[in-house]
Amino acid sequence: MMYPKILLEKREYVYIKRMLSILEFTADVTAHQLVVQWHQKLANAVILDEELLPLNIIRCYSKVRIQSATESTKQLQLVLPAEVHAKNNKVSVLSPIGLALLGHAQGNTILYTHAAQEELYTIIEVTQDVEQHSIKAFM
Repeated sequence: MMYPKILLEKREYVYIKRMLSILEFTADVTAHQLVVQWHQKLANAVILDEELLPLNIIRCYSKVRIQSATESTKQLQLVLPAEVHAKNNKVSVLSPIGLALLGHAQGNTILYTHAAQEELYTIIEVTQDVEQHSIKAFM
């Protein structure tokens, strides 16, 4: 791991905390488990101002290329829940894969759990969408 802890931008941290406070009241067991995992992740994160966050850190609107242990690769972009578009590989920052990726750096290996399966992925490339990357757009 390039950094000893995950790194999050301050406004994104606040946004996620707000969204989690809404989701905490859901009766859906899967969503509730995801909220618990998010709280654990946020409790262990280092929170930085936008200008201090390294460019190789995955954040909202980052474009990411990941590689599985079987060498298959996926490209995706983390976006706000309202902007999800599967055909364009835009996934929610609050989704399980968003949870697994957010705050990690290029070169890190992450554990992604979905459909009762665990998969290891290596983060091959992180690029920032400079037109959208600031959380200011949705605060």
